[in-house]
Amino acid sequence: MNSLKSKKKPLSPKISKKKLIVKSKKLTIDIPEEELCESVELNKNSPKHRHFLTVGKSVTREKQQSSTDLIKKAYSPSPKGKVFIFPPDTPKTQIRSQSKLGSPKPFRYSTNTKPKTPLKKKLKPKLIKRPKTTTNSQKSLKPETGSSANLQVLVTQTSTPSVKQNYEDTYNEHLFQTFQGLKIVRSLPPVDIEQLKEKRINIPRRPGYENKKTVVFDLDETLVHCCENIEEMQPDVLLPVTFPNGEVINAGISIRPYAIECLKEVNKYFEVFIFTASHQCYANVVLDYLDPTGELIHQRFFRDNCVNMNGIYIKDLRIFGNRKLSDVVIVDNAAYSFGYQIDNGIPIISWYDDREDRELLNLIDYLQSLFDVEDIREVNYETFHLRTFYEDYMNEFLINSEASSSYK
Repeated sequence: MNSLKSKKKPLSPKISKKKLIVKSKKLTIDIPEEELCESVELNKNSPKHRHFLTVGKSVTREKQQSSTDLIKKAYSPSPKGKVFIFPPDTPKTQIRSQSKLGSPKPFRYSTNTKPKTPLKKKLKPKLIKRPKTTTNSQKSLKPETGSSANLQVLVTQTSTPSVKQNYEDTYNEHLFQTFQGLKIVRSLPPVDIEQLKEKRINIPRRPGYENKKTVVFDLDETLVHCCENIEEMQPDVLLPVTFPNGEVINAGISIRPYAIECLKEVNKYFEVFIFTASHQCYANVVLDYLDPTGELIHQRFFRDNCVNMNGIYIKDLRIFGNRKLSDVVIVDNAAYSFGYQIDNGIPIISWYDDREDRELLNLIDYLQSLFDVEDIREVNYETFHLRTFYEDYMNEFLINSEASSSYK
């Protein structure tokens, strides 16, 4: 009788509860610790390993979970113990235009914890399948979507989520999209040297910025969002966009929270470029609205400046002829956009309409830590581990698949 009453214990690998990382609500940065996982040997760049870091998490939405969501959940790191948090400069309830940015705040630690991941729960997990990844022919990373049939040819952006997402869903989606982007990077052929030579230019510097490093910002889903449905999304402003054939269309544009504040603060330490894969006639209208006096944005680069590789627009930073790659950092929501200079990139989470988003506010602290380093690429490599992220993500999936099957 005792044997009949005995319960089967799930055979799941034990993962060290103690992980020390640097983190904020939007931006996560790691600090190494000597303690190793007890029974599961994970690659040090694994999304569940204590050294892993990815750009922040910001959400306000809910949706029903699908099988794809369960797959993505398996890769969400759930740090416990001490974590690093950037001190807030502006309360969430404060209006963006009234926020003030001061000098960099000192680091502080918190003992906040996150909810347990599926592996740590004692509930029987559902069987998950291998995640589907995106190729150049698939729609989930389709380069061109817009607010109307006409704007589709001008605006380059990632597809807007069909339903609202909550905190965890958006974070997992960010990891999954980064994984998909890096899958595209793995398939990229060597750059067309002749095309690169044609696009290479020498860029003059503004007085006072002769020895400063360069921050390159993407436009769509990084600083703004071109609304697909003006009535539902209620954009901040309608801007008239004139097509090359003379046709005029009103584009609904929403500005990401703290976009202007971020550009102002970053200007104190860097020269600022905008590099977008969108068309110049659209991007210039948006940038003129963001920076009407031209004080915040030093240079603008558009789709024509991208390297077109198999129909994908790549922002090859080597087109900046008189800038050292060690002094250039690019902030972009699509990892494939900087596929030829992975270590120069910061893969920021995509933004659509979350008014509580603080990604750009938290990004300021990280960028300020780069302005006097010898090589930006070394810091980015130790922070984001993008060189090995694809393999680490797949390994994490295999570990979770084995753990799920052991419950059967």
